[in-house]
Amino acid sequence: MKRKRYSLEISDEAEYDFDNSYQYYNNESPNIANAFFQRINVSLEIIRKSPLSFRVIHKNLRMFSVLNGLFLWL
Repeated sequence: MKRKRYSLEISDEAEYDFDNSYQYYNNESPNIANAFFQRINVSLEIIRKSPLSFRVIHKNLRMFSVLNGLFLWL
């Protein structure tokens, strides 16, 4: 059975938020910034592997929260 391909779109606003968050964490500690970067990459990989496992919030839009003990990223 052939798997359907999905696209992962990251909005300009999300990229802007990521850049600002990364800068903030990097100013606090390069180690924290690296952990933040890695957490985002792991999260994107989870989404790529299982895109339909997340809650639908509007039509074809799904939500995945990136939260752990270190980061609150809104």
